[in-house]
Amino acid sequence: MLDRMEFEHKGRTFRCRVKSAGVSASGPARVSHAWWVIEVDGRSTRAFPADVSDAEADVRRRVIEWDGGRFSSAKLARKIEEYHVVPFASLAEAMTVANGIMRFVGSTKGIGRMRDPKRAVIWSTSTLSTDATLYLSPGAINAALAAGIVLQKPAVIPASGLPAARALLLGDNSDWHFG
Repeated sequence: MLDRMEFEHKGRTFRCRVKSAGVSASGPARVSHAWWVIEVDGRSTRAFPADVSDAEADVRRRVIEWDGGRFSSAKLARKIEEYHVVPFASLAEAMTVANGIMRFVGSTKGIGRMRDPKRAVIWSTSTLSTDATLYLSPGAINAALAAGIVLQKPAVIPASGLPAARALLLGDNSDWHFG
């Protein structure tokens, strides 16, 4: 069974792989649980079911039909140009705020903040245990305010000022490519 492939179409690179879920490790994978996951322009999504008879030419044709422009640059997340630096006294305090923003963004009132232009993105330093600082996008700041989370007035830095060693707490694959 074909399980991964890569090809270019109209100047964009499509990376395709089969991913299975809910399959027992004690037996062969059930095809009904296998899906093609497509990555293009730094974003990946589950596209369509995989089949043992999938051939490279067929998968390529299906990917192009399935895409139909859905990954056009106009629909991709835009780069966040600046972040708000919010230091906290402790890791517990930083995580309480981050979790509060994530809970709000995952709610029916906050779900719109997962898309541009209000997209909420939260970074932390990878050494959060010694540096309890969060880096919040303007959308994350707005989400915090909408959730009733009070923050001190943060400093603002350009995206290029994010720490090299960082962890993405809220966002998607495109944020790694922009940072």
